[in-house]
Amino acid sequence: MRTNTLRFFLSLIISCFFLVPLAFIFAFQDKEESAVRIEQGAIDIEVQFTQQQYLNTSFRVAYTLHNPSDKPDRFTRTFPVSAPLSALYNTKKPWCRILVDGKPVKYETQPVLKAATPFTGYRQFKNQDEWGDRLEALIQQDAELLGLVTKYRQLIRDPENLREISTTFESRVKNHLIYKSADNVSAAYHLARGDASLLDLIELMPEIDPKFRIDLPDTQRKYVSILAQSYSFAPYDKEWRAQADQWLASKPDLAELVPKLRQAWDMQREPEELLNGPLLKYVHDHMGLSLQLSKQFVGYIQADSYHPQPHLPSVSLMRTLFPDIDQEIKTEDIERSKKLAQWGFNESLVSPYTGKLIKYDTEPRRESNDFYSDPTVLDAIGRPQQAEFLSRRYRLNHNCQPVLISFAAPLQAKSHSKIVVEYDCHTDSFPNPWSSIQPNDITELSAVFPALQTVPVTVTCPATVQPIIAPAPQSVTKLENGGCRFETRLTNKATMLHFIAVNLSPNGNGYSLGNNPVDLADIETVLEKTINITVRPLLMTKLFSRLREKQAYQLVVKIQQEYPDFQSKLSRLLNSKPGRDAETDEWIEAKVKSPKIISDSDFERFRIIYNYRGIEARLELIKRLDQLDVAKLDVQEQMGRLFMLCTAGVDSKQNFATLLKLAESNPKRVNESLRFIRELQMDKSAALPFVLNQFDPDLPKKMRAKKLTAPAEVWQRRNQALRTLGSFRSPQTATRIIALIQSTDDSLSIQEAMEALSQMTLPKHFEELARISDHIAESSASDLIRYLELLVRSDDQKKAPPVLNRLRKQYPELAARITPFLAHYQPSEELARAQTVYQNTKAQEEDLQAAINVLFKYAEPTDIVKLAYRKGLPQRMNQRLVRAIAEKGGDESAYPFVEAYYLEFIQGQKADNDLTCVSAFEEIGDQRAIPYLREIVKKSERKEDAAHAIGNIIFDKRIKKKIDYHKLEKLDENIRTLFRDPAYITEKERTQALDVLLKDPGESIERMFQRGDLQSIIDSPDSQRYMMDRRVFSILNRFGDLPTLLILEKSDGCSLEKRYKIAEILAVLLPESRPLIEAAALDKTADIDRRATARLALKMYQDRLKLAH
Repeated sequence: MRTNTLRFFLSLIISCFFLVPLAFIFAFQDKEESAVRIEQGAIDIEVQFTQQQYLNTSFRVAYTLHNPSDKPDRFTRTFPVSAPLSALYNTKKPWCRILVDGKPVKYETQPVLKAATPFTGYRQFKNQDEWGDRLEALIQQDAELLGLVTKYRQLIRDPENLREISTTFESRVKNHLIYKSADNVSAAYHLARGDASLLDLIELMPEIDPKFRIDLPDTQRKYVSILAQSYSFAPYDKEWRAQADQWLASKPDLAELVPKLRQAWDMQREPEELLNGPLLKYVHDHMGLSLQLSKQFVGYIQADSYHPQPHLPSVSLMRTLFPDIDQEIKTEDIERSKKLAQWGFNESLVSPYTGKLIKYDTEPRRESNDFYSDPTVLDAIGRPQQAEFLSRRYRLNHNCQPVLISFAAPLQAKSHSKIVVEYDCHTDSFPNPWSSIQPNDITELSAVFPALQTVPVTVTCPATVQPIIAPAPQSVTKLENGGCRFETRLTNKATMLHFIAVNLSPNGNGYSLGNNPVDLADIETVLEKTINITVRPLLMTKLFSRLREKQAYQLVVKIQQEYPDFQSKLSRLLNSKPGRDAETDEWIEAKVKSPKIISDSDFERFRIIYNYRGIEARLELIKRLDQLDVAKLDVQEQMGRLFMLCTAGVDSKQNFATLLKLAESNPKRVNESLRFIRELQMDKSAALPFVLNQFDPDLPKKMRAKKLTAPAEVWQRRNQALRTLGSFRSPQTATRIIALIQSTDDSLSIQEAMEALSQMTLPKHFEELARISDHIAESSASDLIRYLELLVRSDDQKKAPPVLNRLRKQYPELAARITPFLAHYQPSEELARAQTVYQNTKAQEEDLQAAINVLFKYAEPTDIVKLAYRKGLPQRMNQRLVRAIAEKGGDESAYPFVEAYYLEFIQGQKADNDLTCVSAFEEIGDQRAIPYLREIVKKSERKEDAAHAIGNIIFDKRIKKKIDYHKLEKLDENIRTLFRDPAYITEKERTQALDVLLKDPGESIERMFQRGDLQSIIDSPDSQRYMMDRRVFSILNRFGDLPTLLILEKSDGCSLEKRYKIAEILAVLLPESRPLIEAAALDKTADIDRRATARLALKMYQDRLKLAH
């Protein structure tokens, strides 16, 4: 007893030695606050690259302690520091240096808050170890929920048994396979497990029955399957599955494992299906939990059932289910916030997209952080915060912790003392605009000042690093070494500095907006509402990366005008792309001194610079050209300068007018002037009179008549002018160009004039075009095709047929060229004519080729089989007819025609185009073709195609669809046009494509969801690729209720997570489809999941409306 008493008193004395000084530390702050003051404070932060090319950040917090009192002060000082994690968890090495009047002193640290769990940073809550018991008690109160949870826990088994049986089966089944590929092993495993798909059966059937394969002993696989991987074989599913089961049963070593494998698989599968199906939906639908909380609930059930150690439920789940826990945490949070605010800390993270602060609820990290899950972004663009429904994004880590640092700093009466706190912190960089790297963690650093007062802060970064800083800097200074120094300040309101480093080096990460595509309009909206000068140039650069040509160039100019400090960083990004080299730099330097553009190499070099990837070099060149003193330049230099400025879009109209005046006033430079006009891609219709005045179209005719002699320079000028004539693209020039064609018989003049017109569409000039038809036919038959294409393209009132019929009758030698254009208007008449020409053995080859073209485009297989196969024609002719049968479909009546083609051109020959014949035989489906197809399998490279054709012929009960390939090709072309990036297409082209698709909206919508980008909306909603793309949904709304109906059908029997994904899509399609969705929500005869999805969509829509108002 005496020994224990002695130990108690001894421990009490020792404790006093430690606790009393600590009490003085904190007492000092209140006692001496009026006496000792902090003055002349500053925070300096410097980001540097280490030798290993990692980013390291050095912090320097400096201030002066002033003791105005008549008494000396010897208390220990305690000040806050936003310290790296090593300050809490690495006690072996000092993490910072404290200087008092230039001399290092020892220090002690302690966290402002109770230390969290090392490496995880998770907080510990009151009675947290009892949370599991409370949740279990809640489950006990709901009989149906308890039944589901109990059933799940009874079903779960250790997966080790399944792994052991699976390994044994896969090892044994290889002994029974001819081709021991991973696909074959997998198909056999799924068959034994009892969940083989049709595609698994198709993979395995050649191993089971020889009739499903063609043996090829000399190949690696030893055979080729006659079955293609296609769901069209669905009618044979039951038959093949039974045959496959018999095969398994016939192998004793496999048969003994099948029941064990199926039992082990069912025991493993059933609990997972129960957990993620009925249990998850019950928790969501009956307990009123969100999707995310419902997943956390079943996650707890799953983890607690599998692991013997207690598993704690999530904080957000417990706060939602138990109000008393929520109130306790709220009270604790208030105390935490007060304690942190007392030392200048706040509970926020900086948004890398707006520079604004985001308050975090429980932990200083965000598991979801990309453009469309950032709360400040969603607030700016007026959208609800639905981050929990998006897939995983970047994790934004707060890499600094609130720490109190204590050290001795005695002050004499009426004295000052200089205090410096220095420490380093590792920095992970955030991605730059070009990077495709997707980092897992983004480090945010922070700093505080010991007193709540206005303090200047500087952040200095190297040339390739752009910081994102909050509070937003007021100014930035560019340093001699290329780096920048940003200046901001902490105040009584903004007491904590936050920043993220963005590495803009070519090999760095990138300033990315996440995996999902981002709407240009949304970037522009956020940019418009963002004032932070560290974030704006990054957003502008990201916007630039999505733009093309003139828009991109103008934005680069704007970036450099508004943020000259960012110029070198942008240059590094741009010049990390191809297009900038030493030769380009030398050329620029030469041209800003003497901007002559004369040689082909000059024009080629300027094209390289004008290329999108060389936009930075172009900006530099144009900027310096615009500053040149024109008075000191000769004519060639003035023309070169004006040409480059016009190309860059700098006062194009005025500069082009000046260039044209120079050309007119300097006839000796006419060839150079013409070259400049030809190279310009802009509206240059004002130059047409000048170009036409430079040549006589009838010069060759006069020379032949010996009425005129012309020196070489006249011919050279004429050739330059004609080539320039062909470069015009504006319809404003059409009348004069058509008049030129009418006035001359010169084929070269007509050819260049047609080169210009062929790039236009001229509905307003149709009559003028029709009047020159005879002249074109007589003077320049080689240009007739281009002329007819222009005539038909410009015929918006169907006036062309009389012109075409007259031309064909008047010029029979040109009939083959005219016929395909007439077929566009009168296909039945031209089809009959083409059949007659094909059977005419005396027909000219040109007429025959025109007939083949008409037959290929307009004939049905029934029309082709009426023709007697003509032997001896060039292969390409009959091949096109066989291809028409293959693409449009044919019955057995078409077999003789295809067989004749095969015997003439394929059999016994090394043909490289036998696929046309294979496709035709397959489409016809006549078993007489099988021997020919077997020949192709053994002798051709088209083994699989021919073998699959055999399978499709033999198994003729497969699901067949008549496909009009020409129609689908046109349909797909318009769909692609409709959804192309706006940077690559005009609104007029998009509108025209939409008008065509709206003529048959049902077929168009079905095709959109079958192929292409929109397939992901229905079949893979997890990708969420188009969730935020307003352009896509605005297009879909033009098709009425059809898209909504298709999407609703996909919700039948869907999972809870998919329900949310589909509901989000439906919510965007509202309000146009609101009646249909409301009807689905109330339809008691509909699938329960469809009703739930419709109700959820309506709720999401209402939430959007509330947010908008």
